[in-house]
Amino acid sequence: MNRHHPSRGRRFFGLLLLWLAVPSLLLAPPPDWWAERGATNENPPDDYAAANLGQLKQMAVKAREELNARLPGGAGQPIETMIAGWNQPNSTTRDDYAAVTLGQLKYVGKLFYDRLNTVGYPAAYPWASSPNPPDDTAIANLGQVKLVFAFELDSDADGNGMPDWWELAFFGVSGVNPTGDLDSDGVTNLEEFQNWTADYYNGHRPGGVPIAPSNVIVHVNADGSKDVYWTDNSNNETEFIVRDHLTDGTIVEIGRVGPDDFHLHIAPP
Repeated sequence: MNRHHPSRGRRFFGLLLLWLAVPSLLLAPPPDWWAERGATNENPPDDYAAANLGQLKQMAVKAREELNARLPGGAGQPIETMIAGWNQPNSTTRDDYAAVTLGQLKYVGKLFYDRLNTVGYPAAYPWASSPNPPDDTAIANLGQVKLVFAFELDSDADGNGMPDWWELAFFGVSGVNPTGDLDSDGVTNLEEFQNWTADYYNGHRPGGVPIAPSNVIVHVNADGSKDVYWTDNSNNETEFIVRDHLTDGTIVEIGRVGPDDFHLHIAPP
């Protein structure tokens, strides 16, 4: 499974989860918050089994808890309103044993990805890149539910107290000095994260570093070529670089386009 990432200048951004007809979770360990918040049990059902509304609602409620604990402003009003509506007497989703359709899963998942993107978490809709997306009325399986909720907000590979995604979104690289002060405001980089006071969250970034693109979509064409699209979130980039993240961990450059662009065509192999 390949992931295509546009980035600002020479900086690497983005996370693209491919929407597959079958689960692919064995490629990576599940997020820690699943176990911490009881989103899944120790003996989960087969990922190929059909998902029901109760399982989707359970995962969404636990994901809401994770966002409330990790993000400034929590999960946000759209998610809170949706979950509150599930408990209303006239709710059309009260039968927790009813099967979940892909359309219902995408509706719920979109609210979470929209919220994540507002704080700079670089993730496209997991279903957006499928060259032959199944019908929204098709039944979703448990693997697909897990794939939608596979985001990880607290991963910190370098152990500097700041999540990797936050460093990439704010600084353009990971492994930054937590005691440094990028914007020279007397507040350390670590304190900026802990207090969510960094300029990024006010709509701009210090040091002239562009804001990362979001909503990455990959279309695979019949001739084997690909078209990569993204949302341009800034106005001071110098170029976009699209890289392919291979399954063996290798990252290779695919192509470049100029500033203010939002599309790259990749010729067939």
